[in-house]
This record gives sequence, C-alpha cells and structure tokens, in this order.
Amino acid sequence: MIMRRLLPLFIMLALPFVGSRAKDVVTVNMEYGDELSSKVSSQVKYTMDSIIIKGYMGRGDFATLRDYIDNGRLRGIDLSDADIDNIPPYAFIPSKVNVGRKSLRKGSEGYLTQLEYITLPKKLRWISERAFELTALRCIELPRLNSILGGAFDNCPNLKSVKFHQPVPPKIGDGHAFSGMPCFTFQKEPGKPTRHHSGSLNSRI
Repeated sequence: MIMRRLLPLFIMLALPFVGSRAKDVVTVNMEYGDELSSKVSSQVKYTMDSIIIKGYMGRGDFATLRDYIDNGRLRGIDLSDADIDNIPPYAFIPSKVNVGRKSLRKGSEGYLTQLEYITLPKKLRWISERAFELTALRCIELPRLNSILGGAFDNCPNLKSVKFHQPVPPKIGDGHAFSGMPCFTFQKEPGKPTRHHSGSLNSRI
C-alpha cells in the first residue's frame, strides 16, 4: 500500500532527470565561416554527452571539440554529415594544461581523454599524425582513406575494434599508427574479422 502511494512521487522525481538526459545530445548545423564555439551555447557546452555536427568544419573547430571533451562531459561525436576530408594533427589528444583534471583518467600510457565514440564522414580521406592518441575510443569505423599518418591511434588502450571500408587498407605513415594497443578485431571489407595485436597490424597494413 505504501509503495502504491510512493510510486507517483518516484515518477515525478524521475521526470526532470529523464528530461535533462534528453538534452545531452546537441545537433549543430554549420555553414562556411561559422565557428563551432559560437553555435554551441554556454549552457550546454560542458554538460552535453554527445554532439552531432553537420556541414562545414574549420580546423579551429577541432580545438573547440577538444575543449568540450577535456573540460566537460563530451564522450561521443557524430561527424557523418560534416564537410571535412582531413582530421588535423593532434585533433583529440589531451591538452597538457588539462592533465590531472577530473574529466581525464589515468591510463597505462598517460592521461586519456573521455572521448569514447566518433563517427567519421564518408568523404574523409586522411587522418593526420597523433589525431586520436590517448583517447578512450572503444571502436572505430574508417571510411575509404588514402592515408593514416604516424601515431594517429597510438596509446588507445580501450580500442578493441578497427574496421576499414575498403579491400586494401590505406598507407600508414611511418608504418605505425596503432602502437600501444591491446589485441583487437581488425576487419577489411569484404571479409571476416580477424584478431591482431597492434604490432602485427602496424606492420601488415
């Protein structure tokens, strides 16, 4: 009987929490000349969990994303409709001035950012050096790339799955882009996934 009386109260208390979680995903439509920092309000930039970016992105917008990751709660990024063909150097590597902040956590090779998921655009053609180093990525699907430069995914201990959407993988700069990673699933299309250690993957693709 008591539980029946308390149930409406529990529902009322839960509704604001559910509503706040629904606002954690932010969608931004960008045009040429726009800056991401001016399109995301100050009320949500450090509280959102995920962001969807559509349209033009400039190089400076990657620094803005890194700020949202290092100083906020941003864990997921969807760039599937973003107009970019290159992930710039050091795009998501943790900022040295933020090492030790609460949003960063200690990994085997240093502090990792909390970025766990990213969806890349189909028109992407290369990933620059150390672009995703020391991130907490769990899996990654790569579009048809021309090249991945050195250290692009170095020291990502949580990265367990790498999938290429091309029968012949792209050129790997310096022969190393996945160092410091555990055994993980590597899949070329078409074909079945196979297991590799990071060293074998670096040397074979």
